[in-house]
Amino acid sequence: MAASVTNMILFLDTEFTTLTPWADLLSLALVSDDGALEFYAERNDVPHKRCSHFVRESVLPHFGRHPAAVCNLVDMRKRLRAFVNALPEAATVACDFSGDMDLLGSAIGAPWPAQLHLDRLPLDTLVTSAGWIAAEDEYFSAGHPRHHALHDARALRCAYLARTR
Repeated sequence: MAASVTNMILFLDTEFTTLTPWADLLSLALVSDDGALEFYAERNDVPHKRCSHFVRESVLPHFGRHPAAVCNLVDMRKRLRAFVNALPEAATVACDFSGDMDLLGSAIGAPWPAQLHLDRLPLDTLVTSAGWIAAEDEYFSAGHPRHHALHDARALRCAYLARTR
């Protein structure tokens, strides 16, 4: 799979209010395949009462660990566009949930940046393999929290690299 990708890969993860079509984005992370570039932002303008019980219990307790990442949607969009525009080359987005791409699209707004390929690298078929799960578990066993977009994106990167090397 890695041989077909000739440009940078950005591993994407998001956290959102609930598993419904009208979910609000809570946080978004992108991590480059070489680990040198990272973007992380979490929103402070979404009322927690919109969040599912799971999100209130498992996601929101991780918020605030990166104070510089806290912003509203308008600032998130500006920061995200600046990050993407500064990429040294075009990038393919890799994620394990197609809804993450929808949330990235809503966060970045129109027009879609030329630096990001519209086609994503789907990881959802890989994430159930034993090797993938072991690589992610190794990352999380080092004390990194699950259900935190930045750590989940880093774990995707680690598992992908372990799988393709």
